[in-house]
Amino acid sequence: ASGGVSPLIKEEISNFVPFLTPKLFLEDLGVTFMRGLQGNFKIPIGDTQSSATWATETATATETTPILREETASPNRLAAYSKFSRQALLQPVMAIENMVRSQLLGAEARAVQQAAINGVGTGSTPEGILVNSDVNTVTTSGTLTRAHLIEMRKLIDTANADGNSLAFLTNPDVRAYLNNLLLDAGSGQFVWPASETDMLMGYKAATSTLMPNDLTVSNSGMIFGDFSKLWIMNWGGRSISVDPYSSLKEAQVEVVLDSYYDIKVVQPKAFSIATDIAA
Repeated sequence: ASGGVSPLIKEEISNFVPFLTPKLFLEDLGVTFMRGLQGNFKIPIGDTQSSATWATETATATETTPILREETASPNRLAAYSKFSRQALLQPVMAIENMVRSQLLGAEARAVQQAAINGVGTGSTPEGILVNSDVNTVTTSGTLTRAHLIEMRKLIDTANADGNSLAFLTNPDVRAYLNNLLLDAGSGQFVWPASETDMLMGYKAATSTLMPNDLTVSNSGMIFGDFSKLWIMNWGGRSISVDPYSSLKEAQVEVVLDSYYDIKVVQPKAFSIATDIAA
């Protein structure tokens, strides 16, 4: 036969079965993306705003100057590397090179989202929301309640940081726990109704296994906040290079992905976190 899948290969295995990968979420939560950047740059951020005072007709106006701070954004290299055999290229079952490219792109996306949540902020790794020392923190002592969710919202409201992209982010363990947590003893209603997979207490909600469940020994995390105040910046897009020569003697082809990112929580008080949830 000419073209298509070899008749010696059963049709049932002729298509590549995708990997099981964590759910990505940042785009849905309204994160601010900046692409095509060049060089380091400073982000001016308002800390204390101007105020006005009542005065008599001829009194001297009181000086009020807004206070700004600056965050410096600079590119950090994010790289991934894979190789496959030349023999795999001969197989008609799947486009192996496209599959490897797709996996590298997925690895890049997951690394960015993991750093946005819990990046350590040292070396070349940006600082994530859970590590930022200036965000609002709610302590649950292991037992998350509806009152804690209300407190997370209250802290943001009090800081005047309640923007238009407020949302919850947690992992499947916490969602399952809240699906089973009764509002009260008699109503039969739950804090997070199982039928509302993407809404919690009137706000958009997302779950992903990229949210850790091993914080403070074995506890899970949760974030509530205005995700537009999380900036993800990219310099120069990305490059994917295919090298058929370096491992030629081993009959292997190398594929390398390079990209450059920085991540900034530009208004920490727009976020509330809990990192001690036993779920």
